[in-house]
Amino acid sequence: MAETLTAAPASSSANAKTVLEVRDLQAWYGESHILHGVNFDVKQGEVVTLLGRNGAGKTTTLKSIMGIIGKRTGSVKFEGNEIIKASSDKIAKQGIAFCPVCTENLNPDVVVMQSAKDGMRFDTSGRLNWARDRRIFV
Repeated sequence: MAETLTAAPASSSANAKTVLEVRDLQAWYGESHILHGVNFDVKQGEVVTLLGRNGAGKTTTLKSIMGIIGKRTGSVKFEGNEIIKASSDKIAKQGIAFCPVCTENLNPDVVVMQSAKDGMRFDTSGRLNWARDRRIFV
């Protein structure tokens, strides 16, 4: 039976603008159907966490949002614009970043924001481009 992930809205963000909207997200690795109808919203200012056992589809959900998974269907809207058919580089240029974490290499003295910055792209001068990479980390 397919499992649907649904984020509960935070009370303080009930009237906030929806930044990311995921509806009926389906994804495949080759012939294997991995995601079966994932639905959630992220409102401006919210932090949403995907929880689940190993193999539940957390990383596949994030990769599907980013366009890294080859075969995916459904709807992913970022700031009202449909991005399900966009390439991963175009999605990144809109302001969504995927920062995978390898826990074996984490430095316990580094704060979360530094880890996020380490995963961001730099502009041609070698500086972080905050204007481009400021919106959503998945």
